[in-house]
Amino acid sequence: MRCLRTKLEDELLKEKEHVEAIRAHILRDAEALRGNVRPSNDYTETVLAAILQNQSRELIKSHRQPHFARIFFKEHGRAVKEDAYIGRFGIFERETLQPIVLDWRSPIANLYYDDSFENVSVEVDPKHPLTFDLERKRQFEFRDGSLEAFYDSENGALIDRLLLERLSARSGDKLQDIVETIQAEQNRIIRADARENMVVQGVAGSGKTTIALHRLSYLAYQKRNNAAHTQFLVIAPNRVFLDYIANVLPDLGVEGVTQFTWEDLTHHLLPKKTKFASEERKRALFFEETDNGKCEEQRVTVLAARLRGSMAFAKLLERVVEKVAKQMVPDADLVLSPRHQMTKEEIARRFFEDYRYEPYLKRRKRLLDSLSRFAQDAIKDEIARFDKRLTKGKYADALEQSAKIRAAIEERYERFARTVKNIDIYALYRKVLMSENNVSRVLATLSDDTELNEQTKRYVLTRYADSDSSWEWEDSAALLFLTRQFHGFASDTRFAHMIVDEAQDLSAFQIFVLTKLSPNATLSIFGDISQSISPYKGLTSWDEVTRDVFLDRASYKTLEQSYRSTVEIVTFANRALRHHQTPGIPLAKPVLRHGAEPEILKTSEAQEVALLIELIGRVQSEGFKQIAVIEKTMAACSAMQERLQKEASYALPLLSEKTERYEGGLHLMPIYMSKGLEFDAVIVLNPSANAYDANSSLHAKLLYVACTRALHRLYILQKDSLTPLLK
Repeated sequence: MRCLRTKLEDELLKEKEHVEAIRAHILRDAEALRGNVRPSNDYTETVLAAILQNQSRELIKSHRQPHFARIFFKEHGRAVKEDAYIGRFGIFERETLQPIVLDWRSPIANLYYDDSFENVSVEVDPKHPLTFDLERKRQFEFRDGSLEAFYDSENGALIDRLLLERLSARSGDKLQDIVETIQAEQNRIIRADARENMVVQGVAGSGKTTIALHRLSYLAYQKRNNAAHTQFLVIAPNRVFLDYIANVLPDLGVEGVTQFTWEDLTHHLLPKKTKFASEERKRALFFEETDNGKCEEQRVTVLAARLRGSMAFAKLLERVVEKVAKQMVPDADLVLSPRHQMTKEEIARRFFEDYRYEPYLKRRKRLLDSLSRFAQDAIKDEIARFDKRLTKGKYADALEQSAKIRAAIEERYERFARTVKNIDIYALYRKVLMSENNVSRVLATLSDDTELNEQTKRYVLTRYADSDSSWEWEDSAALLFLTRQFHGFASDTRFAHMIVDEAQDLSAFQIFVLTKLSPNATLSIFGDISQSISPYKGLTSWDEVTRDVFLDRASYKTLEQSYRSTVEIVTFANRALRHHQTPGIPLAKPVLRHGAEPEILKTSEAQEVALLIELIGRVQSEGFKQIAVIEKTMAACSAMQERLQKEASYALPLLSEKTERYEGGLHLMPIYMSKGLEFDAVIVLNPSANAYDANSSLHAKLLYVACTRALHRLYILQKDSLTPLLK
């Protein structure tokens, strides 16, 4: 036993010495790189300097922890044994280009993340994949920059010790990278082919957001020598979420990623400033206490939203655009003079063939520009012909006649130009929705409830009869689609890959618009139908995306393991979903990390504020810093905030849509603002039978989202009868 312990100690000492040798190399290399960076006005030298500076930054980032793993392996069928260290960034000898530490994104590093030890395929060269066998995998544990221990696994799954340690840690105010603990199911999504579109259904806590960002880092590494293939776009649910993930990509070596919420992207792309109505009215309609009198209004609102977000509506608009485009060019020749005429066939050829890669209003401008030049040439030619016929002494008549020739041709051109139609996309869209035939046709594809369809049709026709009314966010996909067809999108929308997070709250039409945003881009779409809590705008099934948007040409992957919460919290949260589980969508399977059972604390209206303050203090005294107090609605949050201030002079900051920077710590928030975030402890306020209807799948999802935000502690502060959804 003593010999074994000494052997392990000797091995640890060697690893520590190796770490120090790498650190010395890093310092030398970083200094050499800085010495090679010189100011220059030359473009090539400037680009080279930027590359050297980036390499220097990556080296410095690696100094504290040069690597996190080591693999011992050999090529299948061969006897020669090899080993390699794996870190966040690659480190190599510059003279020989021999690797010292492999980048986690490199092909060989896949041996560490794969869940097999034998016949592991590695595509060093895609045309000639190699197969390797692993002897063992080693994980290193660093604390405060010092190597403390290592753990080996042999002939089995990767040790969960480091994963469990990371999951047991306290949450931070920003999302962290997971390069040390990427699991095999996550790794397969991260390393999926960049050329394929992908839809990922992942349960709460499965790491969807982190996987999405690591996928961008992996793709950037694969295409690092081609700048055109490293232009990325991230679509996130709100600005708080964007701030929450802000640190991950730079830490993974990815800079300059374009990040938008759907709302910001819409405003960025529309041709003019456009006012959209707040969604507070709809949230109140669906999230406030149950009122049977509102059921019909809810059903109509949902169907009206599905109408405008459906691919059936998108196809209708495609047909409308095609029809309108054919009418933009008049079915007539342009006759400027007997000698200067352009046939309608030639005009149509220019518009529909020569300019076919342009959006329609840009085609219109190009056509009118070309016709204007044709008119100017005609003027010059006709005046020149007249001048040749002039006799001496007729100069005054020449000026007058030249002016008449010019005016006549210009007038004929202007008259014709007015028949080349201009299109107002807003008026066109309103006209489409004011057509009973259009609305009825699409509704028939969505519902077979005749009475509901008729009510919805009346709602839509009434809603869009007022030309001064503001638009709703359900209209944004159609307006962006028409913008793309008639105005085109800006040149800064050329992306190689797009990540869409929390995609279950987008419509199929919105995702379809994203496919049109950048012609050659592929998309990775992440979401959870079980967390679709906006019935007036979200998806009901991934089939709407895989089948209707991508026409079955997108891969579909699932993540069923939840890594965020303890077994006890996930089991508790799953109670709500079991009542209304979406067919084909699995419940979360918790990783084997146990903790305290969720607590249901009963109170009264009079004691609620005091007990909440006491509970917050207790949680903070246990060392938990990231704490969310969650209510169902924003109105309920505001009411509780006022009560805390009035009854106890206690200030509890509110996280709302107006919040742009997430500072972490203690916050009060509505459920919809908590999505995608995670906290050490969560306190859910009064999920009563009155507020959360046992027959409502929406209310079940709301509770599921609220409960699954918790990593370590979950509390239910209950003053009324508990909803059956949690019993």
